[in-house]
Amino acid sequence: MNGCVALAVALKPDGITLVKKNVIQLLGRPLSSAGLLDLHDKFVPFPGSGQRIRFREQFTAAYSKLPASRAL
Repeated sequence: MNGCVALAVALKPDGITLVKKNVIQLLGRPLSSAGLLDLHDKFVPFPGSGQRIRFREQFTAAYSKLPASRAL
């Protein structure tokens, strides 16, 4: 886990969106403590198990918050 957070810090992302509940449970607090994640609106449900529409809506909303120069 520390390696993942260290890598994220080194990459200096404009934003991080976590997908899947167990991922946010594992990495949410460490990434937040490193100043890389606002836990209030950065969780997106995994698109399986009937969550495709919610995934698409929430990921699109998170993606739209990136600066235009960084969006793919």
